[in-house]
Amino acid sequence: MKRYFLLSMLLIPMLSRAQSNYQKGYVVTNDKDTINGFIDYKENANNPKSVSFKTASKGDAVSYNRQNASAINIAGVESYERFLVNISQSNARIEKLSYGQDTTSIRDSVFLKVIQKGKNVNFYAYTDDNKTRFYLLDKDASEPEELIINTYYLNESGKTRINERYKRQLIAFMLKYNLYQQADSRRIINLRYSKTPLLEEISRINGQELVKEKASFRFFAGAGLSINKLSYAGESQFNRPVTTQKTSYTPMLTAGIDLLANPNIGRMIYRLELSFLMAKGDIKTTAVDRVYAYQQHTFDSYGLTLFPQALYNFYNTPALKVYGGVGLGINLVSYKNNQIATKVIRTDMLRIEEDGVELERLNFAPALNAGIVIKKKVELFGNYHFTSPISNYTIFNACIQRTNIGIKYLFAN
Repeated sequence: MKRYFLLSMLLIPMLSRAQSNYQKGYVVTNDKDTINGFIDYKENANNPKSVSFKTASKGDAVSYNRQNASAINIAGVESYERFLVNISQSNARIEKLSYGQDTTSIRDSVFLKVIQKGKNVNFYAYTDDNKTRFYLLDKDASEPEELIINTYYLNESGKTRINERYKRQLIAFMLKYNLYQQADSRRIINLRYSKTPLLEEISRINGQELVKEKASFRFFAGAGLSINKLSYAGESQFNRPVTTQKTSYTPMLTAGIDLLANPNIGRMIYRLELSFLMAKGDIKTTAVDRVYAYQQHTFDSYGLTLFPQALYNFYNTPALKVYGGVGLGINLVSYKNNQIATKVIRTDMLRIEEDGVELERLNFAPALNAGIVIKKKVELFGNYHFTSPISNYTIFNACIQRTNIGIKYLFAN
């Protein structure tokens, strides 16, 4: 089961790339001809090297790439323009930083993502496996200029240093268009190398208002029913054919945040959920031996579950979405009335042993998820948490299997 869970974690991101998602758009050829049709819009983090294109929604697909297309546009969503540019090769990931500045670059023809086109400058982005870079194309220039940032190790002590050349580059553009004032210096000094703060400065250079983008995250809250069953694994009196288990049905509350890999598509979602759950464990075994008539293990539990998940909308329309996914329940639990009751045959005495089985406060359970979302607001959900140990013994363990069902409200994104 764990092997299946791990395989699912790998397959869901692959499915998001493998399935087609044709949207209205157009390509511009090298001859400057505009061809309208449908483009297979993928949730890739990197800029595309090619796209699959159809002139009709049910027609045959052809490939347009950096050799035969000068621009790509997915209507109302994204657009790309091809340029021959210098691409810095320094890596932004901490484990791959260079010792001393890496000022190397390559020259290549790539599709730059259009962020803003303005009267003075155009703003672009380019992402590959190394990092995200931003480019500015001055109205008097033919080639975009990369805004440079370079993070590197100063020496083998592990100290890092950052060359924030992009700030000086922005000031140069502002000076050219007589927009720079001394009051701007503090704002530029604190300017992060990120899309939103850079776009604010580019908008000032172009004298344009910012266009509000779709948020890449949303919040949700909900309630439901938690269905729990206690069982035992290994060499235990409670792991026998004569054992009976009572299923507990308890209310649950839940809330969390969704991160949409691409809010324009909304297929791939990374969810972090926090739930308050209750459960009652009750398992009983009869005909133990000639001395004891039965043994019964019962407890009440109350706890929080932190539940990171990866979800994928297999059916994805504005009116209805159908999803599946995988996750891992991280449970922090408090137990009360943890008792083992033993009935003695000869005396008819009931002996109670408190905490006869020590239960772990922290435990983990892989899970599968499924649900539907109606009109982007109401979600009906269900998740199945695999049977997982809640004790830590060598030859046996108490285990819990949990199924949650319920309803959530998704706040607008």
